[in-house]
Amino acid sequence: MYVGTELLVVIVGLLLVPVVVMVILGVVGFESQIGDFSLLIEGMVRLIPPPDDFSEFFLGFRLYGGYQFLESGPFRLKLNIGNLNVTFNNSESELLKLEFQPSIGGTLEINQLRLRINLFKNGGFGGIYWKF
Repeated sequence: MYVGTELLVVIVGLLLVPVVVMVILGVVGFESQIGDFSLLIEGMVRLIPPPDDFSEFFLGFRLYGGYQFLESGPFRLKLNIGNLNVTFNNSESELLKLEFQPSIGGTLEINQLRLRINLFKNGGFGGIYWKF
């Protein structure tokens, strides 16, 4: 298991002018590793900007795979592939949203510390996490 914070950056086109939206998320995750392959399941909640009221509620779950291709002493390097998202919003138009968002990225583990970055079509996310 691990906990951490991550920065989500999405580039949204608005009248031919790109707008960058940044959100800081709190994340708790679980990794099930079999050999060099792993399955990661994460829960996310928005921290910044804080919601004004319950109408801006956001809760998400993420599922993706990883492959550990380098291990040297306390260092591990993993390739992250895929991204299945389930998000819950308190919005009448999108209460529950399920989407597959192809992404690729990497994770560097040093002892109990994880540093990760993943990129997808119109943005990416990255963060720092503590394993326990």
